[in-house]
Amino acid sequence: MRKLSLCLLAMLFAVCVLNPLCAFENEKEHAEAVKKVNEIKDQKTRSEILDQIKLGNIDTIKKLEQVLSESKVEYGYYDSIDRGTRDQALKIQLGKLIRNHTSLGYSGARKVMYGILDNVNGKVEGIYSGTKFPYKRTVMLDGKAMPGVNTGAKIARGQKHFLNCEHVWPQSFFNKKEPMRSDIHHLMSADAVPNGIRGHFPFSVVKKAYWSENGSKHGIDKNGKQCFEPRDCRKGDIARAMFYFSVRYNKPIRNFEEESLRKWHKMDPPDDKEKKRNDGIEKVQKNRNPFIDHPEMVEKISDF
Repeated sequence: MRKLSLCLLAMLFAVCVLNPLCAFENEKEHAEAVKKVNEIKDQKTRSEILDQIKLGNIDTIKKLEQVLSESKVEYGYYDSIDRGTRDQALKIQLGKLIRNHTSLGYSGARKVMYGILDNVNGKVEGIYSGTKFPYKRTVMLDGKAMPGVNTGAKIARGQKHFLNCEHVWPQSFFNKKEPMRSDIHHLMSADAVPNGIRGHFPFSVVKKAYWSENGSKHGIDKNGKQCFEPRDCRKGDIARAMFYFSVRYNKPIRNFEEESLRKWHKMDPPDDKEKKRNDGIEKVQKNRNPFIDHPEMVEKISDF
């Protein structure tokens, strides 16, 4: 009996080494897992996932789908992009990839942004001031955002300060047209006061400030032009949103503004919060911001 048990264990070990997907005990799950893993085009990613299955770290379809979702940007989304392409050719390729997204409409976009994407434990932080506004979390049902109840509008620091939607690329520059107006990749939750102060001023480094709060400033730059400078911890987010909009809608960025944005992009690289937001936007809009996934692409484009 002992010999038989040892033989069975040896056979099982051999099968699992040769076929890591044996970690899925259910035959149906096993077949589904095989299909999903075989769909991975990148050999390195496929091998890494098979190793995780072999080690027992992935033993259910749910876990596998989570891992595949997290690694999607590495093996699937950017397959159509020639990594050797640069400048205008790269902008064209990226533009084709991210266009024709699913528009939620302006009301739907704000509902998702306040209620889900920027909502942390029932509070939404303004990108420029850091002010946190209470806002009931929104839930998704059948792919749609159910109404959230804003419990924080006009209660923080008086009537002037309330949760507002910032268009990083000012609405007046595209006459509030859709789908630009509701494209969440360039929408940010904001305190209405700094949002109003920013207005449509370009982003640049403020040399003389007329207004400042928590690191964000409005004033004049080295050339004497009025500009707006966001706080350091969100400078990169602003820069990558601007690069996205430029490529998505084929709109040029002014040279002096682009100079600052490039510096901010390097100074404040994508963090987990920004990456998670990009994932969340893809779920509802069906497109991503390439400059969050691949920051190095900014260096491959000499002029936005």
